[in-house]
Amino acid sequence: MTTTTSRFSTPARWLLAGPLAVVVAVAVLAGMPVWLPPGPSQVDHVLFALLLFPAVWGSAFFYALLAEKLSMVSVIFLLITLVNVGFALSSGGWT
Repeated sequence: MTTTTSRFSTPARWLLAGPLAVVVAVAVLAGMPVWLPPGPSQVDHVLFALLLFPAVWGSAFFYALLAEKLSMVSVIFLLITLVNVGFALSSGGWT
């Protein structure tokens, strides 16, 4: 199977898998204490967010590298980032 690539696909894939995957992971890290259930003493699970950061970053990184449609990767990264930033801002974080 042969695939055609444009001259912009390699830099776009590098940008999506590199810095933008880190931005998505940081946004998910910021939103995680909102959508993770609180602990027994009503403390947000910040430790779970920190422990899951490498898994989220790795998932975003490999998805950006292995996906066929870079436009779909961009849309998914944008949606994940906007939703988690909205969660973080609605909870009173980043104020």
